[in-house]
Amino acid sequence: KTLISIQAIFLILSFFICVFISHKIAGPIYRTKILLRESIARKRYFFLNFRKNDYFQDFSQLFNNFMQSQQEQDQVNLLKLKKLKNTIQQNAEAIKILEEIEKNLENKIKT
Repeated sequence: KTLISIQAIFLILSFFICVFISHKIAGPIYRTKILLRESIARKRYFFLNFRKNDYFQDFSQLFNNFMQSQQEQDQVNLLKLKKLKNTIQQNAEAIKILEEIEKNLENKIKT
């Protein structure tokens, strides 16, 4: 009878240990999955923050480094895009001035 009691206690204890460990594994995976879906839907950056004792902390750190580098690269590209847009606008204005001068000269020559 005591052997059955001990086995039952170990069975219950094993169950709770398995649940505890599985939550440390499943929690980070679930959180990553949720944030990836949210990121795709909103087209935004996100950073992973797992609970202190969760597994995969190194994955979180590596992923956050990747997202940071993507964000920095996008900021650089945005600055380049703005400079290019400004240059195009300046060129468009210059072309308008040149066309006006050309038209004035053509009219002057015709008369």
